[in-house]
Amino acid sequence: MLDGPKKHRQIEDLKWMLRNIGKAGIPIMGYYFSLAGVWGWTSGPAGRGQAMPVVFDEGKIDAQAPIPNGMVWNMTYDTQAAPGTLPAVLRAEMWERLRWFLSEMLPVAEKNGVRLVAHPDDPPLPELRNTARLFYNHTEYERLLDVSGSPANGFEFCMGTLQEMADGDLYDLLDKHSAAGNIGYIHFRNVIGKVPHYREAFVDEGDLDMVRALRILKKNKFDGVITRFGRRHKSGGVAGQCGHGIAVLHYKSISVKTTAGAAPVGVHRTDEAVAEYPQGSPVGQGYGVGRIAARPAAEAGEALVKIRCFAHGNRRLPAHRGPGNGGIAGGAGTAAVGVDRVKTAGGKVVGFVFAGGERNNCCQKQQEQIFAGI
Repeated sequence: MLDGPKKHRQIEDLKWMLRNIGKAGIPIMGYYFSLAGVWGWTSGPAGRGQAMPVVFDEGKIDAQAPIPNGMVWNMTYDTQAAPGTLPAVLRAEMWERLRWFLSEMLPVAEKNGVRLVAHPDDPPLPELRNTARLFYNHTEYERLLDVSGSPANGFEFCMGTLQEMADGDLYDLLDKHSAAGNIGYIHFRNVIGKVPHYREAFVDEGDLDMVRALRILKKNKFDGVITRFGRRHKSGGVAGQCGHGIAVLHYKSISVKTTAGAAPVGVHRTDEAVAEYPQGSPVGQGYGVGRIAARPAAEAGEALVKIRCFAHGNRRLPAHRGPGNGGIAGGAGTAAVGVDRVKTAGGKVVGFVFAGGERNNCCQKQQEQIFAGI
């Protein structure tokens, strides 16, 4: 991205990594081609239940504050860099850098059975920190496919970021590219507002109709990964995991029967039958892998599911911390810990109870505040 003297050695390192990704059977590698990266966000109690979502308000920052030498994507890579800042980088130059990157990487990706999928710019501004952004609106994002017609070239479709953009219809874009097979995976993320002022929202709270999006994906037989998003609540060491848990549970509630009585094991659907999951199928996509199984509801209004998510192997969280990396389970080695009951009202998830005893209910007070605004 910096187009510096070490770029040829660095691209060979990336190719080596790509080959190993293929050998490991990982089908997709996501990337974000930006110098400024995700920058300018703030946080405050702006969400439902005084949650602490990330907020972008261009009027409250200097959006063109230059990037210090030795830094890229908000990370310092050279602590001995000379004083000063990066020079301005124009859009035409950034496109040339992307074309070179893809010309080197896509043949290796194809040979090793891996897709390279690009994330759109967040914040979606034409320029940020005195550097041009490539994918700041829908039209520019679609230009990615013009760079190369390789089947290994595609989108990391972040619904929240694409909704933040000033123009364009997200549902049309989702329909078009899920039907064409151009999407590697989806960030199932919701927001309120658009650039220059927006904030993240709980998945059931924002401007996007997430059920409508799922219907589009079902219609087009999308079989890729959907990753959940949830943000930090105002207090507690597992606050961020509560947000992720709510996102997962709302997603599940779309396909869960919520009347009293028993349900067929492994099949959960609403009257609209948005989704079905075979018994024991993986459903906690992304950072956690979960399994879903039916259980009798204790009373009308409780969902007929018991969800158990297993934490990602790279995160070793103790069981007493409640939700782990999967969003609604304990840490590695706590497979028996999960969500015991999902409380619903009016077709929406309004609460959940963790299995495994009082120590695994540490999110209870926080989620009660969060759901209070529904």
